[in-house]
Amino acid sequence: MKKFLVVFLCFFESVLFPVLAQEQESSPVDSVTLNSDSMVQALKAQVQELQLQRIMLQEQLEISGQNARMDSLARVQRQQRIDSLRKVTTGAPLIVEDDTLLLLYARKGGMLPEARVKQAGEIIESLAHKLVFKVDTLYTFEGEYTTDIMAGNTVVLSITDTDALWQGKPRSQLAGEYTAVIQKKVVELHETYGLQKKLLRLFFAFLLIVVQLILIKLTVWLFAKWRSKVMHRVMDWIKPIRIKDYELLDVHRQGLAVMFIYKVLRILVILFQLLISVPVLFSIFPETKTFVDTVIGYVLNPVKDILSSVLGFLPNLFKIVIIIICFRYLVRVLRYSLSRFPQDDLR
Repeated sequence: MKKFLVVFLCFFESVLFPVLAQEQESSPVDSVTLNSDSMVQALKAQVQELQLQRIMLQEQLEISGQNARMDSLARVQRQQRIDSLRKVTTGAPLIVEDDTLLLLYARKGGMLPEARVKQAGEIIESLAHKLVFKVDTLYTFEGEYTTDIMAGNTVVLSITDTDALWQGKPRSQLAGEYTAVIQKKVVELHETYGLQKKLLRLFFAFLLIVVQLILIKLTVWLFAKWRSKVMHRVMDWIKPIRIKDYELLDVHRQGLAVMFIYKVLRILVILFQLLISVPVLFSIFPETKTFVDTVIGYVLNPVKDILSSVLGFLPNLFKIVIIIICFRYLVRVLRYSLSRFPQDDLR
C-alpha cells in the first residue's frame, strides 16, 4: 500500500502539476482567471502536501527496511549465542512417569525453567488421572508474546519466543510439536489411570479380598480340625521332664505349651498369607505402588539384617564348635592316658 501511494504521488507530480502550471501561464486576466488562480494555488498546496507525505513515506520505508535488516542481524547473533550456550547448558527436563518429554532452557518472566516444567508435569499428571479425557481438549492458543498449550481453560505450558530461539524453530511450530508430545503421553497415561482401568482394578481388588477371607477361614477350620489329632499324637510322645527327683514339667504343662505353639503357628500362617496378599492388593493400584515398596522394605530389611548377622556369626560359631570338639577329644585322651597308669602308681 505504501509503495502504491508513492507511485501515485510521483505520477501526480510529473503529469498533473506541469499541466496546471501551463494553464496558469496561458489564461487571460479577468475575474474568471482570478478564481482559477485560487484553485491553482489550492491544488499547488495539495501537491506540496502530497510531496511531503511521499518524502515521509520514503523515510519510513527506509527506516523499516533498516530495522528489518538490523532485526535479522540481531536474530542471527542471538541464535549464535544460544548455540554456544546450548553446549554448556543442560536444560530443565519435563519428566512424567520416568519419561522425558521435552527440555526448557529459558525463563518465562520470573519463573525458572525448573519451575515451569514442574508445574507442567503436575498438570499433565492431573489430566492423566481424570476419569474421562478427550484428546481435543488439548490445543494451542496464539498470543501476542506466547503460544499457550491449553487443556480446556487451563494453561499447561507457555512457549515464548526465547524458547523457540533455543530450539531454532518458529514459536507456533515448536508449540505444535510440544502439544503432540503431551497429547501422546496423556493418552498413554490415561490408558493406565482411566475409568475402565480403575473399574477393572477395583474388581480384581474385590476378588483378592474375597479369596483372602476364604483362605483365613479355611486356615482356622483346618487348624481346629487337626488340633485334636495333633494333641493326641503329642501326648503320646511327651514324657515328664525331671531333674533327679524334681519334676520340672509334667505332661499337662507340656500339653499347654504345645497348644500355645499350635495357636502361634496358626497366627503365623495367617500373617504369612496377609504378607503376600496385602502388597498384591496395593500393587493393583499404581497410586499405591510406592506404599507397597515401603511396606515390603519395612518387612524385608529387618529379615535381611538378621540373616546378615547370622551369616556374619557363622565363622565364629564354627570356631566355637571346633574348639568344643577338640576340647572333648582332649578330655578323652587325658582320661584314656590316666586310665593306663596303675592305681598304685598314682598313689
